[in-house]
Amino acid sequence: MSDEDTEEVTQHMNWNMIAEGLKPHESIYRVVVHGVPKDIDITDPQIIESLQEINHCTEPDAIARIIPLRRNQTNSKYHSIVVFSKYPEELNTWIERGFSINYQIYRTEKYTKQTQLKQCFNCYGYGHHAKACQAKTCCGKCGESHETQSCKNNTIKCCQCKGPHEAWHYECPIKLMKRKTLREIKHQLPHKFIVPKRTPQETEPEEEEEEESPSSLNDNRYSFPYTPSSFPSFHTTPKLSFPAFGTPSH
Repeated sequence: MSDEDTEEVTQHMNWNMIAEGLKPHESIYRVVVHGVPKDIDITDPQIIESLQEINHCTEPDAIARIIPLRRNQTNSKYHSIVVFSKYPEELNTWIERGFSINYQIYRTEKYTKQTQLKQCFNCYGYGHHAKACQAKTCCGKCGESHETQSCKNNTIKCCQCKGPHEAWHYECPIKLMKRKTLREIKHQLPHKFIVPKRTPQETEPEEEEEEESPSSLNDNRYSFPYTPSSFPSFHTTPKLSFPAFGTPSH
């Protein structure tokens, strides 16, 4: 299908004739904003509205929603948040200049799902979540075969590297190795979003673009009855005048 066919289907297709409740999938893009204070209520609609204004969003619904990056929060005063939007142009702007919150600029990067570290809270392995885990339950505190929340042991042992720390500890050698691998993959991916092609109605007319370009004898808007190779040979630079364009200025 061409872009015109796609636009026709998007604008005029009655999807309910095929199946009730059916509608086109709308792509949602995400960026991660780092170092945001936790005391800012990112779920407040008024906060989201003010964030759209302070970040000079060109679309009134540029920010769809905001959630914390990590489900299990730590005791830190700061965290990373995920900002959702259906406009990749807006997200690319935030990646370039940062995301503004309360007149502070925070580092922003593209959210890449395939490079996010996943740790299971059933077996504490990596690469999957607990709801899809098929391994035996392992305690994240002592490393034995029981649930972490019911652990009564005083001994702390990682069930992954067998070190004297919890399985989720940020300095666990296994976790550090996994993070390094994901960073290497991330550096090979584009750091910005691909912007979809604009529809013909959104593109600027070619005539307006040509009017902005400086005029010259090589401008393809003008045609001459001769080519540069047909000019006679002179030892000095000839003075040429074109009646159609008036006398050239010096």
